[in-house]
Amino acid sequence: MPIVATQIVSIFLAVLYTFLALGSCAVPPPAPVLAVQTEIPREVTHARRLNILSSRGEESHALIRAAGLFMEDHPDSLITVRTISEESDYRSALRARLLGGEQIDLFHIFGHADMIELLEHLDDLSDLGWADEATAGLTHPVRIDGRLYGLPHSLDGVGLIANRRIFEAAGVPLGEITSLEQTEGAFRALREVMTSGALDSVFPNLETVTSLPGLDDDFMSRQLADIALGGEFTSSEQAVNAASIAYLNADPMGLYLAMLARYTTHGRGWAMLVDIPQSEQVENGLAAERVAIIQQSISIFPRLNAANPDLAGDLALLPIFLDDEEPGMVYIHSPVYWAVNASSQDESRALARDFLTWLYRSESGASFLAQEMGLLSPFREAAAPRDNPLDTQLLALIGRGQYHPRRHREFPAGWPAQFSGAIRDYLTILEVDWEEVTERGREDWFYIRSSSWEPGIEGW
Repeated sequence: MPIVATQIVSIFLAVLYTFLALGSCAVPPPAPVLAVQTEIPREVTHARRLNILSSRGEESHALIRAAGLFMEDHPDSLITVRTISEESDYRSALRARLLGGEQIDLFHIFGHADMIELLEHLDDLSDLGWADEATAGLTHPVRIDGRLYGLPHSLDGVGLIANRRIFEAAGVPLGEITSLEQTEGAFRALREVMTSGALDSVFPNLETVTSLPGLDDDFMSRQLADIALGGEFTSSEQAVNAASIAYLNADPMGLYLAMLARYTTHGRGWAMLVDIPQSEQVENGLAAERVAIIQQSISIFPRLNAANPDLAGDLALLPIFLDDEEPGMVYIHSPVYWAVNASSQDESRALARDFLTWLYRSESGASFLAQEMGLLSPFREAAAPRDNPLDTQLLALIGRGQYHPRRHREFPAGWPAQFSGAIRDYLTILEVDWEEVTERGREDWFYIRSSSWEPGIEGW
């Protein structure tokens, strides 16, 4: 059958896209590049060049626009942006490109263990004096021997996100919660009002107090792991090297998890929890006002706002209480860190610093970061405001010292997955009690660290 003109055009476009995506690298990445910005021709005799490899697919187009704005003010600069969104694919592609000698000048690393593995490729960023102005603790994972090898990309935090209007309509004050016991008391009081039917006319969709998304891996293996081991380690380095865990939060963590389970199912059995995806917790839960309060990261705000714009002003961020004698905590981290290639040319390394300084320190860059990229800057002195009511509440809790750094990236490879597997067994198998879950956690940690762990092994 002859090939028609439209087929020829389609084939040409497919080949062209593949060529652009793979670029001219010596070692092609194992995953397709999701966003590409090629160099923009300019009337210059000499240009500084910066090649960026980003892992943040959701920000790819915004990062390209940011590079364009920077180049408008710096006409001697040429910036190329490529994005690979899946973390495992990104890690493999980055290593292949670095080992292949490709010029990748500015890229992402994922924490302390990643820094250790790639240390020979990382430029010391200690000369960026403003990096010390980051939210306390955010730069700890990328420091070693007094040197700074990464710059925090943004600030995120995990806590309890509540629909304030629902609790107010039920006469349940959120501001008076100061313990796990009082948290459960608020949950219980709300459920009693819901059961009475007093909220039916105002919130006809309201079904449960909370939602535990047992099908969501981020929630089960990372968020819960960070809460379970919150405060266990004084530094990222200690977490990376710990041969065992004391698991000091084991008992209160069990009580907290059981509370979430009880007020999700309302007597319908915990086994159903492992079938709940994150969308049922976020868009179809909190945003749809079927659920009153959830444990989640504040980074879900754009999803909530898109699903229900009227909800934004009614959102409250509460800390998570485990120990009745200790203040409640939120759990903070930077999702990724910017790193500069130590092997890049001097002018490219200088341009990487100039671009980061513009993005985080200049008025135009900080505004773009907040409004167009939708990120909470870790550098509060120069940060621009965002239309996210959870930001202010998170920063207030941080200011009061009510936070733990998230360290799941420094836990043993595979341990968070085993931790979540033990919790799923606890929720679905009657014979598995919480004591067994915690004992498995201790044993799995010790076994992985004692049998196979070495700094810098692939997968960390």
